[in-house]
Amino acid sequence: MKILQVVTLSQWGGAQRIALDYSRILRDSGYRVALSSSPGGELEERAGGEKITFYPLRMKRKISPLSDLKSLLALRELVKKEGFQVLHSHSTKAGLLSRNPAVPGVKIFTAHGWCFTPGARNRACKFLEKIAARFSWKIICVSLFDLRLALDAGIKRSKLAYIPNGIGDVETISDPALSPVIVSVARFSPQKDHRTLLRALAGLPGAEAWLVGEGPLLETVRKMAEEMGVSRRVKFMGFRRNIEEILSRAGVFVLSSRWEGLPISVIEAMRSALPVVATRVGGLEELVVDGVSGFLVPPQNPAVLREKLRVLLENPSLRRDMGMKGREIYLSRYTLEKMKEGLLELYRSLPL
Repeated sequence: MKILQVVTLSQWGGAQRIALDYSRILRDSGYRVALSSSPGGELEERAGGEKITFYPLRMKRKISPLSDLKSLLALRELVKKEGFQVLHSHSTKAGLLSRNPAVPGVKIFTAHGWCFTPGARNRACKFLEKIAARFSWKIICVSLFDLRLALDAGIKRSKLAYIPNGIGDVETISDPALSPVIVSVARFSPQKDHRTLLRALAGLPGAEAWLVGEGPLLETVRKMAEEMGVSRRVKFMGFRRNIEEILSRAGVFVLSSRWEGLPISVIEAMRSALPVVATRVGGLEELVVDGVSGFLVPPQNPAVLREKLRVLLENPSLRRDMGMKGREIYLSRYTLEKMKEGLLELYRSLPL
């Protein structure tokens, strides 16, 4: 069986990581797998390192009728030429193009947070996703929150599967009691709302934060840090591959997103035994047990975020206790092995 995993962009993020992990799992289980996305990013490079065939397919995240038509025709030609039987897509644009009836094959889509999730403000997307669902064999929801959103949108339950994201374990974890450093791993984009995080930090004299990631708002956030007087306490670390090592030296993980699916960055923090302070959006309520493994706060509320960070910064033993609770949750629900089991069970039921 030949499978093509399709992602809109090659720049590294949660969807790209899961697409690569899916590809590795399926390949190692005897399937013939290839990856396709816009070229020139981290996904293309890592696919090469894994010896997984990569097909460049230029796609744009924003709606562009002429460009989208070209991408659709190129995808259809690729599928027909290479004889792919299954198209498994990730991210909105790739998902809509791949599930177009003009493209042959059995269609699977993994929703890494719906484009119509509360906060995303994309009402037209719900209409498009409902149409695309008709041409989908299965839609994988990575969180129960997204499963409920799909049902509320009118997508049939028989189309939906629940397979939460999972990641492999690491040898070195953090002892949060020894470090007061706050760390956040997030793309610099409107979704991640770094402004709220910086406003919270401005009211925490002496608190140090490491911000890991790239994105279109990076320079804007740098200027915000200067304007708020926190630039000396904020370290912009850029894109990093050694996330495990960075997390092992931190004491608190924070994510101030306006909306989410089931973020890999938070699972990584839990794996590293870090307490997590995150906004109460999307699947974050499933990851973080409020008051047990961290704290959940309202989105766009720097005052509450600041107070929860203050509680953890002032209580090293609480950081350690909450961090270990988070690691226990990771081990029980969000390992790579558990994701593998769910994925292979789904693929064994393919109508081929």
